Amino acid sequence: MIEIKVINDDDGNIVFQNHPQTENTQTDIIETSNDYPYILTATHISEIMGISKRVAYEIMDYKDFPLIRIGRTKRVKRESFFRWLEQQENSQNPPEKDKTY
Repeated sequence: MIEIKVINDDDGNIVFQNHPQTENTQTDIIETSNDYPYILTATHISEIMGISKRVAYEIMDYKDFPLIRIGRTKRVKRESFFRWLEQQENSQNPPEKDKTY
């Protein structure tokens, strides 16, 4: 299981901490949102969240996910993704998957 903690640093940048829930974890990975390109792909999302690419595509189908669809491709603006991720941390309700394609 992966736990993502999203925080704002002193400069206002979004910083996330990826906490794998295993006993043999030696270090936490800390990155800033600015380390990623302006437009993110499912590969970026899977890397950030520590999930498979397939699960990243499923997350991109959530109703409240800030998806940019260009033909069959799925993208998301970096700032929109990290804002969405922060909202998920504060949300009481699990996100709903969008069934419309």
